[in-house]
Amino acid sequence: TDVAPLADGYGEFLAMLPTASRALFVPVPGFARSEVDDVLRRRIVREASATPWLPGASGEDLIPSRALLVPGSADELAVLLGDVFDNVVDASVSGPRYAAALAAVGVHRIGLAELADMLTGVDREPAWWGRLYDALAPLVADGNQTEELAALPVPLADGRMVTGPRTTVLGEGMDVLRSGVADGLRWARVVHPDAARPLLSRLGAADATPTDLLTDPALEALLDDLDW
Repeated sequence: TDVAPLADGYGEFLAMLPTASRALFVPVPGFARSEVDDVLRRRIVREASATPWLPGASGEDLIPSRALLVPGSADELAVLLGDVFDNVVDASVSGPRYAAALAAVGVHRIGLAELADMLTGVDREPAWWGRLYDALAPLVADGNQTEELAALPVPLADGRMVTGPRTTVLGEGMDVLRSGVADGLRWARVVHPDAARPLLSRLGAADATPTDLLTDPALEALLDDLDW
């Protein structure tokens, strides 16, 4: 007897369950106790991979095989990424309890390095980036994660976007950064004050005072190159 058709409609069944329970009903590897069990599990997983039932950060159900997951992400990070990417998994199922089930249905796990690359070219206000850095901070526990975020985009006070916090300086508290004068500070990569967060220091951004900026060798070189 062909038992595979018994799995038909399983994805729709998952979509009818409470969101917190859906992933728990995905049979993970090791479930099969017999050849019949294995056939049924494979068909269920295939069905569940291609049907929208997985809770998304945007509030809509996602097709698991097209979904993106940042492991361990909290609500704020999932919401911010959901504002940029359409297929981000809701934070409620991002923990280790659901990892095996989501892997079984083909959810793509995003590491921090890949996330930094994906964010390249994203156009958002500096305050959005500041919220993103706060949301990412709990995921950066050691030097490995620091290296993975080496290419994280950073908005500057003069309106530019640059790649990598290590090339920037934090001038938090300088009133000049909130005025038009900041447009003239192009010799220094000063982080926009609305985006300045402690995470950037952990990722290599340097602290700077007005004196530091005015004595920067890059400014001296710029002045030397001017045609007075």
